[in-house]
Amino acid sequence: MLQLPHFTPEHAQQCRDHNIATVPEFRHVALDKGLKGEKAKATMAGFTNVQKKDVHKCLSSICPQFLLETRVFVDDEDDDRICDGDIATLEVSATRTNSVHDGNQETAFVHAPHFPFLKTEAIWMLFGSMNGGKVISAEKVESHDEKVVHKIQFLAPSKGT
Repeated sequence: MLQLPHFTPEHAQQCRDHNIATVPEFRHVALDKGLKGEKAKATMAGFTNVQKKDVHKCLSSICPQFLLETRVFVDDEDDDRICDGDIATLEVSATRTNSVHDGNQETAFVHAPHFPFLKTEAIWMLFGSMNGGKVISAEKVESHDEKVVHKIQFLAPSKGT
């Protein structure tokens, strides 16, 4: 909770007293239920309107929400079926639904007051096998765009694996 702007150890304790243990839980209380909710009021007692806006902006960026769309395909002019051993492509489109910046580098820094230098937002794309519990690909994608399209190529497994 101390990663949030203007929060002191006392504010963190007030959150715990109201059964709010994590930033995503606080985000739900403060954003989804509105900053005027009883728990949000109690945990931000004494905050000015400007400070509450800072918290709101931080919560919108610290807990990004994405709409994900995927498609799997092979680049084959003759056949669009995916067969064992084909080089397949997983295309992931991630559209941010709670943007707080306008694509400008200056506004794309994450809120991390205890980190020693500025950090920009990044999305980690993980692709794995449900059956084998293996990670096939883990890639860091840095973009300040509302929509990010990322392609991951992999060897198509045999059917049922």
